[in-house]
Amino acid sequence: MVSSIALRDRLLSHRLRGFSPYEGSLAGLRAALDQRVQWIEIDTRIAMDGTILVFHDSRLDRLTCESGPVAEYSVTTKGPPVYRGAPKVEVPTLQAFLQEFAARRGSTRLMLDIKDAGSEESHYRCVASAGLDDSVWIISWSPQILRRMHEIAPHLRLGFSHVPLTRWGPMLRAAVRGLGRGSALRAAGRLLSRLGVDHDLQDVVLYLDEYDGVADPLERARGSFPIHFASSVLGGEVGEILRRTSGGVGAPALFLTPAYVEEAHRKGLSVFVYSLDSPAAARQAKERCDVDIIFTNTSQLFSQVGSET
Repeated sequence: MVSSIALRDRLLSHRLRGFSPYEGSLAGLRAALDQRVQWIEIDTRIAMDGTILVFHDSRLDRLTCESGPVAEYSVTTKGPPVYRGAPKVEVPTLQAFLQEFAARRGSTRLMLDIKDAGSEESHYRCVASAGLDDSVWIISWSPQILRRMHEIAPHLRLGFSHVPLTRWGPMLRAAVRGLGRGSALRAAGRLLSRLGVDHDLQDVVLYLDEYDGVADPLERARGSFPIHFASSVLGGEVGEILRRTSGGVGAPALFLTPAYVEEAHRKGLSVFVYSLDSPAAARQAKERCDVDIIFTNTSQLFSQVGSET
């Protein structure tokens, strides 16, 4: 049975895209809150001096006037990087973003996707100082980040992003084994970067059913981007941590099935899906799978679905 939550209230603004020309900007936050968006997602990266920036990419090149890895950029020395094409618009720090969000959030909730391991305590200090423990979910592609955050703040809701092996399992397993830590993946990433793809795949590391294993030192390096292909994340240590926090699991739309969502719901977990940008796709995710939270890259979708139930 599909829950009665209105479709618009399931929508999540992915990186505040469409609410401003600049991903994760304070202007985008204000515009989304003005439209009473119920869910917002942002990503964070750690600069060389420890400053937490609201920023998705591991490198500054695509979005800002700077170049090179975020992990090698000093905010203390240079000031916050500014967005490309907007010399006066700075990439916000997490502290500034959360203060603005706390002042105007209303019933809006925030998903905070931590990209860089080792910064969990600093993130929680920002959340706690803004008084947002009840309004923020911590999500990540890294189980190590979620484990550490649960140790620091066991009351925070957590979400694990992954690729469930619900379709094309044998083919995907072979691909992950072949590409996961090899030069082929990095070469593909460099090519896609030159073609304008908005994620730098040369920093991606693929994992196959390693989410409940020993921490991989590769994930401790700033600037990496782990992607976990998972047979059954709903069980095991990660699944238990998610259940304890009344958290959830997230997956690309292509790999989400009604059976997977039903199993997650039986275990008390919410399900978020990314990314759907048309009313038809959002309706299908709601009606076919009863997905709880739908990531979208367009601000228009919020008005297009109106008050649909």
